[in-house]
Amino acid sequence: MTEVDWESLPQDGRWEVVGGRALLLPANDLEHQYVCDALMMSFGAKLKGLAFGHVVSAPNVRIPPRPGELAGIRSRVPDLAVAQRKPHRLFR
Repeated sequence: MTEVDWESLPQDGRWEVVGGRALLLPANDLEHQYVCDALMMSFGAKLKGLAFGHVVSAPNVRIPPRPGELAGIRSRVPDLAVAQRKPHRLFR
């Protein structure tokens, strides 16, 4: 999958790229979402209190290719991601 392919994916879903193939992820069940929301609020409050870092729910995370790997884009969509600096469009 190329950058152009990635950019042309519909924006109304959560996509991961695995083995060069785009996969549309199903929605999580409600209990899973409640736990993720609680964790995000807890992490967010702690990070705000420390004035350090950012927490984001369900971001696209780009994974760099391994040395010698010819694959194009690889991405995952974790439930939460915490970063020292505020990400712009997606995590890398």
